[in-house]
Amino acid sequence: MVPLSTAYYALAQAIKEAIWLQSLLKHLKMQKYAPKMIHCDNEGAIALAKNPTHHARTKHIDIQLQFVRDHLERGTMGLL
Repeated sequence: MVPLSTAYYALAQAIKEAIWLQSLLKHLKMQKYAPKMIHCDNEGAIALAKNPTHHARTKHIDIQLQFVRDHLERGTMGLL
């Protein structure tokens, strides 16, 4: 499970950075350049982000999992 959790942690960090960048560009009145999509090539991380069911093997990443799902549902970020 290490590769999945590492990829998922990286996805959560990328979303955090993109949200910060969105905020900065909005402050600079350049929001048309703000990132809206995150490119992720890890199928496991994408499936875990889009699947709302809870798995016992993912309890160590629950907070990050909820953070990513929350932003995907709100439309703040999307996954490609």
